[in-house]
Amino acid sequence: MSDTSVILVSGSPRRSELLHRIGIPHSILIPDVDESARAGESIDAYVVRLAIDKYRAGARIALKDRYLIAADTMVELSGEWLGKPHDRNDAIHILRKMSDQKHTVWTGVAIGVSGSERMITICDRSEVTFVAMSLDEIEAYVTSGEPLDKAGAYGVQGFGARYVQRIEGCFFNVMGLPVSKVYKGLQELGWRE
Repeated sequence: MSDTSVILVSGSPRRSELLHRIGIPHSILIPDVDESARAGESIDAYVVRLAIDKYRAGARIALKDRYLIAADTMVELSGEWLGKPHDRNDAIHILRKMSDQKHTVWTGVAIGVSGSERMITICDRSEVTFVAMSLDEIEAYVTSGEPLDKAGAYGVQGFGARYVQRIEGCFFNVMGLPVSKVYKGLQELGWRE
């Protein structure tokens, strides 16, 4: 398969890095989709619907017979949805709430072949427990810039790992892509290395 046989429909550098780590060469397509939640929508339904919306946006412009992977991740803390922070102050606010608490990371994935009706959807969840963080630690972490483009305002693969006490579930899901499930999904659809 050529490097363009798989397309990651996401602008996330972490998802791209994960695909590279497991030996899936790919190109990147960044879709323009409305990410607003619908009234009464649960968080698991939201991440899967958004992954499907991104997949469909990518499939409309991708060449035929390309394997597309689209995903969306959201963090939930005590029923509150925590996406990417709007700014520095929002990141501090989010991290203060998450300090010494357990939260859930939800990732929805849609995998399919452009020009085909076949699509596989995945919803994965991981439970993450944070240690207690001082305000000085939170402010220093936010100053690093790492939290500003990540759901829940932290990166488990970077400095944010300092504050993760425990993960129940897939570590890679916390990074934004449950890679073993994605790999199996691609294989089910006929992708081969």
